[in-house]
Amino acid sequence: MATNQGTEIATQVICSDTYSFPAWFALLRSHCQLRDCWDQINPDAPDAVSSEAKTTVPEFGSWILGYEEERRGVHKRLIEDFRERKRTDKLATGEKEPAPYTRREIDRLEQDYDRFLSRQLAIAPTRAFKSSDKQKIWEWIQKTVSNSVLSPHLIGLVDQGNFSVQQVVRNIKSDLAPSHSSTVNTVQTQYRQHLVKARKQGIKPQVWYREFVNLYLQARTYQLPEVEGFTASDEFLQAISVRIAPGWATSKRQELIEKDAYGETIESLERLSKGLAALLHHNELATTSGTGSVFATLSSNSTSNSSGNKNQAQTGQQGSSTSRNGRGKTYECPCRPPEGWSTHYWKPVDCHKLRYALTGEKDPALRVVPDEAECNRTKERVKENRFKNLWPGLIIKKWLTETWKQGVEKVTGASSSSGYPGALRA
Repeated sequence: MATNQGTEIATQVICSDTYSFPAWFALLRSHCQLRDCWDQINPDAPDAVSSEAKTTVPEFGSWILGYEEERRGVHKRLIEDFRERKRTDKLATGEKEPAPYTRREIDRLEQDYDRFLSRQLAIAPTRAFKSSDKQKIWEWIQKTVSNSVLSPHLIGLVDQGNFSVQQVVRNIKSDLAPSHSSTVNTVQTQYRQHLVKARKQGIKPQVWYREFVNLYLQARTYQLPEVEGFTASDEFLQAISVRIAPGWATSKRQELIEKDAYGETIESLERLSKGLAALLHHNELATTSGTGSVFATLSSNSTSNSSGNKNQAQTGQQGSSTSRNGRGKTYECPCRPPEGWSTHYWKPVDCHKLRYALTGEKDPALRVVPDEAECNRTKERVKENRFKNLWPGLIIKKWLTETWKQGVEKVTGASSSSGYPGALRA
């Protein structure tokens, strides 16, 4: 049962043309469903019976005629069902044909009528709620549809004597509702144009991002390819790398390209969007408090000595860390050959390819499994002296053993100077 709490529906003129109709219609439907009166408003449904007509209670005399006609119909169907089952030998043992139809005595009819009235009284509150909610929806329509759109339909329907809220919505939909392909093309165009806006001078990141979320949700609703997969993430990062978040976007894009090249799981557009939202919020707080912009830090090409010393002190767990033109810290890993790009943005102790090469255990996130030859090359590289500070961390992860380390040191003459605790596996 709908519950009318007397709450007001937020209003503003939002339906004025073909472009604004889809969002308005979705809002209308949500309001109606919330108030359990969509069956009375739905333009694609058969003509709804008005609540007023439903509340009419017949007098006893006219009610008897309809009631007896209904009883005759039920009795007739029982007879037909019995004879059909008899013809097909499906009668139950001892089953007899229903007795001939007889009219009820007047006292029985009066009792039935009393029960009918009781049911009508019981459902009256529901009808009253529906009528009240339907009135609120009509008031909302009047306030949210522009006068130039609504007035012609009202005049025409009143003149024809065919006015109903449902018919008004039908006419508005008939005039303004775009085709599916037209809607998809519009959303697609608006989304692409908004990515271009991110590159323009004077763009306000917070304002741009709010509109982006709105267009992204619309594009996702229509399952547009612009918001799915590698290309969606790449185009988004390219757009915001110009002015909105240069350092962060460039770093994320390099990581995206690398992961895609190595067959690893890439970050979705939805996840990247949430990351940008967090950065925008952090930047706003930093600007308000006078501590500076996070984007200036992300796009900086300089790295402090103290930061470098700290990274060096932590290499026993992380591996060698470097910076690609100041676009984000990277880590040298045995999973990569020294020639070319030998680093990635995640620590070696978190590298799924390294784990597989050393242990044979496959992480669900590893999409492309390295072959035996590549695993053997990784095993050889991890023995190199440049990775000796990484060994204790890999022993802690149980990807290597203390026995393995001692064997390598005996052959190569290397000695780990790290103070990391080891000897977890013998």
